[in-house]
Amino acid sequence: PDSPALGLPVDARDSCGLTPLMCAVGVPFAQGVDVCRLLARRKEMSISARNRDGLSAIHLAAIANNLQVLKLFAEEMGKNVEVFDNENCTPLHYAAEQGHYEIVQLLLACGARSTTRQ
Repeated sequence: PDSPALGLPVDARDSCGLTPLMCAVGVPFAQGVDVCRLLARRKEMSISARNRDGLSAIHLAAIANNLQVLKLFAEEMGKNVEVFDNENCTPLHYAAEQGHYEIVQLLLACGARSTTRQ
């Protein structure tokens, strides 16, 4: 359940275009997943929002090697993992490039296409 309204804009952006959700995906602790779950369930929060480079929260979770957050988005929430940034890269591209094997496996299992080219 959501916490009481604090009157804070959950869709606010910083100078790089990051939303609170995009920042939370980089937290490597269980509390980070809880924060992401809370933010992602807010109707005004968009998981598909992009920063100035076109990266979504799903891209950033793959880059951060945050398996639990990706499971939240892809498995629990059913979000599409085949999303492209401004350079036509998907979360799978970033995970493979950085050697995040478990992330690659999860993304493939959730519908990411290994044949997508940049």
